[in-house]
Amino acid sequence: MPPHEVLQIHLFEPLHIQLGARPPLDVNYPRRKAKALFVYLYLNRGRWISKYQLLADLWPESEHADPGRVKHTIQILRSALEGQRPIDGWQVILEKGGSYAFNASLDWTSDVEQFEDTLRLARATRDLGDKSAAREYFRAAIAIRRGAFLSEFRYDDWAAVEIARQHELFMQALEEAARLEISAGKYTNAIELSRSAIREDSLHESSYVELMRALWLDGRRTDALREYHRLRDILAKRLDVEPQTQTTQLYEAIRRDSAVAV
Repeated sequence: MPPHEVLQIHLFEPLHIQLGARPPLDVNYPRRKAKALFVYLYLNRGRWISKYQLLADLWPESEHADPGRVKHTIQILRSALEGQRPIDGWQVILEKGGSYAFNASLDWTSDVEQFEDTLRLARATRDLGDKSAAREYFRAAIAIRRGAFLSEFRYDDWAAVEIARQHELFMQALEEAARLEISAGKYTNAIELSRSAIREDSLHESSYVELMRALWLDGRRTDALREYHRLRDILAKRLDVEPQTQTTQLYEAIRRDSAVAV
């Protein structure tokens, strides 16, 4: 592989995987299993995965499928990524004794790792006390996540754990960023971040807590109370539960403050 060819991996939608100037694996690429196979091996980078494990995880509906199906899909994937077989062998997907692995020694970039690295930097900077820089890093991390993670594979069991992990990381990033904005007195920013979190997950109660707090501190007590009732209605209709005690306590504090203000 020429040294200038960088493998670009974007798993936040829209999905985009591209080596150098070759046509990308994206929403228009018709071989869904080939895309799934690449993503699976990338998520398991550092490990050799047997063809039988790949068959079981990526073709669960085919109980007695021929393992040759894996090899055929590998060939399709390699051709899509690299074209004709390079003189020095395939570079992206490696093979050893019937097992396959993503070549982590390549020159490659990944939006998933960029997001996680930036989020770690934001947290480390915050913990060191530099809240201004931490706010910038949190904003940068959130901006990297252009869209949902692997939405094309959201119903596939093999992707479920990582989809859930990435969802939770993003929710944490939004809430931690909102708390920092509140501490800096930037209530409008905190409100926007909290609303983004609620749009992402309407059942994430702690996001409502941050929204209520930001609205309250911004002098918008009625709006803060309204968000509590909205949360209570959603939880009752969808989960048949009440808000947590600490959420209700915040609501009561805002309600008392409203009464005093009046």
